[in-house]
Amino acid sequence: MMQYWVNKQTRRYYRVHLDRDLMGDLILTRSWGSLDSRLGRIQNEFIPDGNQGRKILDEIGKLRARHGYRVAPG
Repeated sequence: MMQYWVNKQTRRYYRVHLDRDLMGDLILTRSWGSLDSRLGRIQNEFIPDGNQGRKILDEIGKLRARHGYRVAPG
């Protein structure tokens, strides 16, 4: 599952991807940066189960919306 947000005013993006790794563990990958540069950051986080993963994605979406980001095609 992937979600992608863009803030057109600040020219920033934020992307999250929830998927299983080769060992079958759930990993949440977050990436963010500028739309005008190739520079950015990536962070991986172990998620114990799918329910918690979906809850985290919902929380991230609410936070992004409060910061002026809108859902964009990924």
